[in-house]
Amino acid sequence: MKKAFIIGMGISGMSAAELLNRHGYSVFVAENRPADKVKNQTQKLEQLGVSYETNCQSSVHLNDTDFIVKSPGVPNTNPFITEAKIKKIPIHSEVEIASWFCKAPVIAITGSNGKSTTTCLTGALIKDHFPQTFIGGNLGIPFSEHADKLTDKDYAVVELSNFQLEDSTIFKPFIAILLNITPDHLDRYPSFSAYIATKFRIIKDQTLDDYFIYNVDDPIVMQNMRAIPSQPLTISLDKNRCSFVYFEKEKLYTKDGDFIINYNDMKLKGIHNKYNILASVTAALCLKIPLYIIQKNLLSFVPIEHRLEYVDTINDVIFYNDSKATNTDATKWALKGFNESIHLLVGGKFKEKDFSAIIPVLKEKKLTFYIFGKSKTFIADQFKDLGHDLYVYEDLESAFKQSCKNAKAGEIVLLSPMCASLDQYNSFEERGRHFKTLVKNIKQQDV
Repeated sequence: MKKAFIIGMGISGMSAAELLNRHGYSVFVAENRPADKVKNQTQKLEQLGVSYETNCQSSVHLNDTDFIVKSPGVPNTNPFITEAKIKKIPIHSEVEIASWFCKAPVIAITGSNGKSTTTCLTGALIKDHFPQTFIGGNLGIPFSEHADKLTDKDYAVVELSNFQLEDSTIFKPFIAILLNITPDHLDRYPSFSAYIATKFRIIKDQTLDDYFIYNVDDPIVMQNMRAIPSQPLTISLDKNRCSFVYFEKEKLYTKDGDFIINYNDMKLKGIHNKYNILASVTAALCLKIPLYIIQKNLLSFVPIEHRLEYVDTINDVIFYNDSKATNTDATKWALKGFNESIHLLVGGKFKEKDFSAIIPVLKEKKLTFYIFGKSKTFIADQFKDLGHDLYVYEDLESAFKQSCKNAKAGEIVLLSPMCASLDQYNSFEERGRHFKTLVKNIKQQDV
């Protein structure tokens, strides 16, 4: 009986523990939090007969384990990981563990930005034709929760973060999608090159029976392109560089000239979402999804919460929630989608080294900055010479109130923070919900 050592009782660790236990593995789960913080998890493990230890600091259980399962949130500096590498114990991600038991072909999606939207849109296009399609991964539902329930007639559409890819050794998606690469999570990697290499692990084990969909407009993707072991399919806003589908102004066509949809009729907004659409439709056409199903689901698809999400219009001022924009590249693409004057709410915990990549876009836009949170002084210093009005506050609520005072009819109030939320919120979702509550309160006061 093979023995698995799982680090952490988070959602990924627990799902992996249940999956391996179902398949006859001996499982041990190590958690560094105290027992009173993980009561539900320990109760579940006890019901399953799975061994565990809370407040776990001892590595004694590593002595007779066959492999480690590392959750996305566990850094490589974790003591268990360090010792496992010394002892040459194999380390796998939860996603890879799930793939061992999955009979369904996998569509795996990664990139610095746009992963979740592309995963959900690709899933929507496929699920209408193959109802048992799984949609999840980094998006929220662990792959291991459903992997062994899928048949070879189903599909799995899985969002992958770089944290999940860094521990993949034999992960082989049928379709791999790489949307873009920009500096992100550099606090976890020794260099940007290391981060880039992790993204490309998505194609490492593919063969000529598989497909690789990638963005030829992304300079970092193209500068770091290596030999592709699978069939390459390209996406671009230049129709001559596209493999399967292309945009002609605002209309989407197949390479055979079949009209698919007018982009203006979709609810997704922003230039970055055109790339997400190209990738999703290309994947669907690979699977021979009928065109009418693709058209129907493109029209009905609703943007994911916190991703350039339209919130409301109050006194002709339009409010957008883009709380998921935790780096400068995400905000850059959001800004490119608007020609109106923008009241931009920026702030939180900055993750990058500087703002140089976004400065040209900021200069060309009609902007007023409202800066808040832990990195407010640093951000204000970066933006002070751009010639835009700039306000600095301790928190989002104060910044929001000032933006509402200044915004005029026809203008946009946009939360697109460029920063992580963890200085004042538990997640970008919590930050986005707070923003939407603030908008709702303004509307109620107006009434």
